[in-house]
Amino acid sequence: MWPISYYPIPMTEERKPVPLAGMTDVLEIAPGITHSCALHKDQTVTCWGYNDAGQLGDGTVATSLTPVSVVGLTDAVEISVGDHHSCARHADGTLSCWGQNTYGQLGDGTTTDRTIPVQVAGITDAVQIIAASTRSCARHADGLVSCWGQNHLGQLGDGTTIDRSKPVTVLEVHHAVDITAGYGHSCASRTDGTVMCWGLNLVGQIGDGTTTDRWVPVFVPGITDAKQVAAEDSSTCILHSDGTVSCWGSNYNGELGDGTTVSQSSPVTVVGLNDVAEIALGWSHGCALRHSGTVACWGLNATGQVGDGSADYSKTIIVDVLGLIVD
Repeated sequence: MWPISYYPIPMTEERKPVPLAGMTDVLEIAPGITHSCALHKDQTVTCWGYNDAGQLGDGTVATSLTPVSVVGLTDAVEISVGDHHSCARHADGTLSCWGQNTYGQLGDGTTTDRTIPVQVAGITDAVQIIAASTRSCARHADGLVSCWGQNHLGQLGDGTTIDRSKPVTVLEVHHAVDITAGYGHSCASRTDGTVMCWGLNLVGQIGDGTTTDRWVPVFVPGITDAKQVAAEDSSTCILHSDGTVSCWGSNYNGELGDGTTVSQSSPVTVVGLNDVAEIALGWSHGCALRHSGTVACWGLNATGQVGDGSADYSKTIIVDVLGLIVD
């Protein structure tokens, strides 16, 4: 999903945290493959980076190395970005998306790219939005989940491999409390602590003990206490109610955090984490925010993404991010 060798704009590496200049009122950051967006306290959104399909939302296709305002967004409460598109959830439960729309990932019933936000068709009760790769998904107030966009791997969960330019309901998923999506797979955690996943399963990222693709969601066996679920390109992690973390799927760069580079089709424990408040995954690496405010990361470190200041290519067990305390 995020080819690290492809950088359309000049970049420099930072191996420990650096401040984002001029950003002092940010509630949420959504990083993507070639662009990022920020949600501000006044419910506006800014984006920066590559803009080949209008994913910055400023009405142009001009790349910007500094944040630009997304046109018309004044009541955003959540943001998420895919490979070349972006989405926002509004205070009233509606959704807007902008950028690339080749597969219908903007959800407006077309496949036309948009340089400014357009409303996702038919959704008025969204409580979560996820944009990933070339699709998007929403969690509804009633616990159902819908997705739209590319579906060649069954990643929309509707039992087909047909692309959708409008939302379709994910089959079998009820009582969802959190959703996530990688390149070709998606997952949802439920009120009872169970987790269901669907889509591509080439390296076991579905977590059902197989490498069989699933066009309809299946349960991850043995998981009954999930508080949060997170996915990246081809792996998945969950935060347990006791503060520990488990992961499964691709492990070529140590992204499962179990001290090995062996991929797993069933959950394994991330070594050394037991007081975690929140988790987040990037391309082949993961990070965890502890209750103490410190952050630990693991996995691919080719460009310094684990934040420990080292030049090691990867970390198969957790390392602390240097100088970072989250209030």
